[in-house]
Amino acid sequence: MYAAEWVTNAKNKPVTCSELRPSPTKNRLNEVKYSFDVTKCDKIFDFLLKSQLLRLPKGQVIPPADELKKHPYCKWHDSHSHNTNDCNVFRRQIQSAIEEG
Repeated sequence: MYAAEWVTNAKNKPVTCSELRPSPTKNRLNEVKYSFDVTKCDKIFDFLLKSQLLRLPKGQVIPPADELKKHPYCKWHDSHSHNTNDCNVFRRQIQSAIEEG
């Protein structure tokens, strides 16, 4: 469940948002510094789940390992759009947990 939802533009007019324009001085990917190896996010997720520090939503089942090797899959999002190791949201969650102690 999402907190907000998209509403269709009844007039079908193009919408412009200046905040979406790229900033020439900022590169978001370079701004974030992690104190852990981001290539280990998949293993970190498994550890946190096994340690009961994470809980899967009802009905979510992580595919078997042999299936995970064939296609991208994010355990955090239950999505085939990217791998857990590449998940920026999960990386930030881990970093926040580290910083909060």
